[in-house]
Amino acid sequence: MKNYVLVHGAWGGAWEFEELSALLAADGSHVIAVDLPGHGDNKAPIAEVTMAAYVQKVTEVINDLDAKVVLVGHSLAGAVISQVAENIPGQIDRLVYVAAALPRSGDSVLGLMESDPYGELLPAVIFSEDQSYATLTEETVREVLLHDVVDDAWIVRSIPEFLMRQATEPFMAPVELSVENFGSVAKYYIRASLDKAMSQSLQDRMTTHWPVEKVLTLNSGHFPLTSMAKKLNEAINEVAFHSNAAVEQRSKPKATVANRVVLASAVVMFAAVLFGNLLSSFASANQTQAESPVSQHQYQTQHKIVSIDGVDVFYREAGPANAPTILLLHGFPTSSHMFRNLIPALSDRYHVIAPDYPGFGNSAKPSVEDFDYSFDNLARLMQKLVDKLEVESYSLYLMDYGAPIGFRMAAGNPQRIDSLIIQNGNAYDEGLREFWDPIRTFWNDRTPENAAPLANFITLEGVKWQYTHGVRNEAAISPDNWNVDLRHLSLEGNPQIQLQLFYDYQNNVPHYPAWQAYFRKHQPPTLIVWGKNDYIFPPEGAHPYKRDLDNVEFHLLDTGHFALEEDGRVIADYIRNFLSTQGS
Repeated sequence: MKNYVLVHGAWGGAWEFEELSALLAADGSHVIAVDLPGHGDNKAPIAEVTMAAYVQKVTEVINDLDAKVVLVGHSLAGAVISQVAENIPGQIDRLVYVAAALPRSGDSVLGLMESDPYGELLPAVIFSEDQSYATLTEETVREVLLHDVVDDAWIVRSIPEFLMRQATEPFMAPVELSVENFGSVAKYYIRASLDKAMSQSLQDRMTTHWPVEKVLTLNSGHFPLTSMAKKLNEAINEVAFHSNAAVEQRSKPKATVANRVVLASAVVMFAAVLFGNLLSSFASANQTQAESPVSQHQYQTQHKIVSIDGVDVFYREAGPANAPTILLLHGFPTSSHMFRNLIPALSDRYHVIAPDYPGFGNSAKPSVEDFDYSFDNLARLMQKLVDKLEVESYSLYLMDYGAPIGFRMAAGNPQRIDSLIIQNGNAYDEGLREFWDPIRTFWNDRTPENAAPLANFITLEGVKWQYTHGVRNEAAISPDNWNVDLRHLSLEGNPQIQLQLFYDYQNNVPHYPAWQAYFRKHQPPTLIVWGKNDYIFPPEGAHPYKRDLDNVEFHLLDTGHFALEEDGRVIADYIRNFLSTQGS
């Protein structure tokens, strides 16, 4: 049995925990849901509703108990329970953050929300003229906070509570946390993958602020305590009884782990000099560093060429060979160069392979007379590459041309696919919109006149447009992208290669029903990260995946076709956390 203290977030109250409290208490555990000052039955004027008052109230509740507590905080209350743990660390068994703020020292909840480009709550908050309080509209409550709650009766009962005046001082007050106190308390985080208030990107980033013993994910919005109370109860029970032994060995934030590794390595090297065994100790120190939990460690990317059916295929490879494999399949008009930053962001944990198709990048570019430039053939060669590298199973990252290539591989060998990561890659009729009209004309009548407009796609202006259209900040997009692509696009015979692939793309469309049937039958776990401003593959092509896939995590990003250029770090975080929830 445990002692649980549950702390609500902004615009909330102890009433939020009614169902969860009953579930947690079913095994005889003692559960207290707190009404913070100014919330629920704890009436207080706006001027007295402060972060310090929140912290004092929770501290008083804990002091009245004669035992350590599992302190659970939701949303803004993450900052509250953090400050409580700083003040009375010896009375806290562990902290559990549920879609909650996990701040660094000096952070405020408002500052964290302002750093979240994907959060939809803060832009919808209505501040009073004097900034002392804030309110929400019913539409915001329904669409941002409760969008996945299906209990309409509960929503109707709760709406008046959410429309209260929320004091702003608790949002703005920074927390003061130390390694010695707050750092000594075990922390667990329960992510809400569909959260619109605190985006998954922000949640993932916050879990790097301090060592977190375990991260669990619920496929819910901001209120899993209502939308899936039973699953949240299971998750809290799991972390409540998880061993805290590791926290005694680690009392510093993750950013200092690297310093400890370097210091330990230096000590080992010094001892080696004294005993004349420098080389063996240096190797041992390197091994220790490689096995440490420092997430910044990256395996150097290797650049290789392998011959497949007489064609030289270039590929980039990084990460431990015995780790789960991710095959990155690029789009038009680029190459594996598009993954140059994603590879090192994943290769500490995964075996990453990124090939160039024939006709692209650093792979061979035989003429259209000497090679079958069709998506069927490219998929066949990519499958042979995987076989030659002796990769038994793998996850697929599918972008643009990579989608029809990868879906052929997945549908043909479903038992080998661990998961799908789809980024602006199409498998539905809804995804082929206005951009494709001149290409459809070419499909219907392959004449020089109909081919002429397509040549613009491989000019400097055309390639640059594909990288910059729909982005938030064009200055953030490196011109290296189009300059590198133009090297192969401008080679003799390459325009004919690209024209042939334009024409063959029509043969992907008849495969759509079969690929959709593959989704429905085999249900591969799927992460969708889609640049929503893409004119080539607009978001109308992203949503239909949710019709056929049950286990799908879905994110629309405020960027264009090459989403990695502007949101590569965000996508890398999504991938790492998604694959970790799938056991990879």
